[in-house]
Amino acid sequence: MFGLTLSRFNDSALNVARWSAVVMCFSLAISRSLFIMATAGLIFGTLASGQWMSKLRRLAERPAAIWFTLLLVWMFATSAWSEGNSDTIAYAASVQWKLLIIPFMVMVIDSAKLLERCWKAFGMGLAVLLAHVVALQMVTLPWVSSQSPSEVFFNPLPQSVALALFCSWCLYAGITRNVSQLKKALIWSGFLIGTYAVFYLSLQRLGYLSWFAGCGIVLFLTLPARARWWALAALIIATASIISTSGVVRERINEAYDDVSTYKFENDYSSVGSRLHMWYVSARTIGESPIVGHGLGSYPVLADAAFKDPAMCDIGCKHPHNQYVFYAVEFGLLGLGLFIAALIFTLRDLVGSWRENVYPLTVLIIFVICGLVESTLWYRGFFYLFVTLLGGVAAGTHVYAHRLRH
Repeated sequence: MFGLTLSRFNDSALNVARWSAVVMCFSLAISRSLFIMATAGLIFGTLASGQWMSKLRRLAERPAAIWFTLLLVWMFATSAWSEGNSDTIAYAASVQWKLLIIPFMVMVIDSAKLLERCWKAFGMGLAVLLAHVVALQMVTLPWVSSQSPSEVFFNPLPQSVALALFCSWCLYAGITRNVSQLKKALIWSGFLIGTYAVFYLSLQRLGYLSWFAGCGIVLFLTLPARARWWALAALIIATASIISTSGVVRERINEAYDDVSTYKFENDYSSVGSRLHMWYVSARTIGESPIVGHGLGSYPVLADAAFKDPAMCDIGCKHPHNQYVFYAVEFGLLGLGLFIAALIFTLRDLVGSWRENVYPLTVLIIFVICGLVESTLWYRGFFYLFVTLLGGVAAGTHVYAHRLRH
């Protein structure tokens, strides 16, 4: 009797963890509180569900999750020689431990059906976000923190990238899904409205790039060989048309050109210029401890000593706006190597199963691109978005491959 009760408890806990993963994907773009509650459900539900041998076997079958776990272990090991102070180390630990979301999602997502629910929940959550973006152009919504359509999400930059991901999701669903005419109309409407939000409302250049990259990947990998080149040509023409008709996009592109052409090393507060300064300082810092890095939470302290101007430091002293540079500074080439290994193993498995679902590969490539100009696994808005999606991607590398083999 006790064994039967325990078994039911374990099954209930596992179901809580499974549905928490779905709720996490839904809540990414609309509610931090709901996301935190769902994350707690994922972790505690998984821990309470038992069946650890099967969960560990599932982890072993997904090398990407193992590499992310090893990276997290290395991060905390570097606190032993960190050049950060107690505050920066504590804050870094409070951010980085959330990488555990990836292996926990891998342990819980054990079927293609559950994984599909997660992707659909992500799309539904972004549809809710997009509805707010549209509504805010006409009415005031008292329950959002900002009345600006480009800032419904708590930061406009991840909002733009998330909506670009939504557009590529709609494009993929519109091309591949055999659904009713009504659903087709809704999917394509979501794509068009999302594109409008990215290019005509958002000021974020990374959103523009993510939209183009995501749509290009979907078209190239989904369409037949004869059609894909025509589709990519149409995408280039469409992008050029958008740029020519959107004053917002043209202004942001011109700003980037001006930032580079007028860059001054000692005193530059521009978006591109400050990044150039951060990367120069970071490269010099990496050279001082290239193998093991300067330790968890060290970047803010090291950057503070390198940025003489307070205004400049306010831009560049928190993180270097480059995920790969950030990991190399704090965790050395060993830490960066673990991170790149996780990405390579994920990519390797996705290349073998992308015909089953090309969207996880699209998400991974956009994550890699965004990491070149943003600290995507540090800054809160990006961290919640991408760590959860990487969990789904890592889980899918085995789920889809297993379904293809059978």
